[in-house]
Amino acid sequence: MPKIFNAWKQLNFKPPVIDNSIANYRFKMTFPLVEKTKRVKTETGCEKIGEKVTENQQKIINLIAANLKTTAAELAEKVGISRRKIEVNIFKLKEMKIIERIGADRGGSWRILI
Repeated sequence: MPKIFNAWKQLNFKPPVIDNSIANYRFKMTFPLVEKTKRVKTETGCEKIGEKVTENQQKIINLIAANLKTTAAELAEKVGISRRKIEVNIFKLKEMKIIERIGADRGGSWRILI
C-alpha cells in the first residue's frame, strides 16, 4: 500500500480513500477520478490546453497534430525558435503527458494523449 500511495502522490492526484470498516480484515481503496485538463480557445483561435502550456508549446502541439511524423528541425522552422528550445518544450510536453513518441527517433511518429 505505501508504494501505491507514493506513486499516486507523485502524479499529483488526490489521495485514495481507504474504508477499513469492512469485516474480516478486508479494506476497500477508492481512487478518485482524475480530471482531464480543460481546453480553452485563445484570442488567436488556437486551443490552449490547461494553464501550464505556453504559446510555443501550443504551436508545437498543433503542428504535431497536423503532421505526426514532423521533426524537431521542421518544428523549429515553423515555430520560429531554435531546435534546442523545441527539444526542451517537447521534453516538458512529454512530462505533462500531453504527447509521446512512438517508435524510433528517425522512423517513429508522435501521439497526442489529450
